[in-house]
Amino acid sequence: MANGLMDGPQARVNGGAKNLTGMVGLIPPKSADLVGNSIGSAQNLRLNGRYGKKHMRIGTWNVRTMQKRGKLENIKREMSRNRLNILGLSEVRWKESRDLTSDGVRMICTAAKQGQGGVAILLDRKTSMRVMKIVLQNDRLLLVKIQAEPADLVIIQVYMPT
Repeated sequence: MANGLMDGPQARVNGGAKNLTGMVGLIPPKSADLVGNSIGSAQNLRLNGRYGKKHMRIGTWNVRTMQKRGKLENIKREMSRNRLNILGLSEVRWKESRDLTSDGVRMICTAAKQGQGGVAILLDRKTSMRVMKIVLQNDRLLLVKIQAEPADLVIIQVYMPT
């Protein structure tokens, strides 16, 4: 863990999805202590200070495609199993941008040009109610601004092929 903010890539979670990794970045208030604990491959963020304890779990996953039947249900199940609040997806490969809600999980997705690339961010029910701004920059860059205390949280999902 570098500076307590990042978990290693390509970590295997209980023999499951090998590409589910976690990364968190947050600027805490001056009086707070930031403690990052790696649980599975998602990052668990604990913010202690005058604001009390707040937990947010964020993960990323290169899903390689969302074209297969049942893929969204599998991703929602993994998000629930790993207790993630926010999950960034890359290589979604949907041909149109979408903002949909399924079983309390909100999915914001960019359109993939020619069926290649595409990124998405999945938010749990609580987090999705705090969305302030969405910027679909292009098929490889998505920004979501979330209302939070003591400062708003900006999540950027980027797909950069090798």
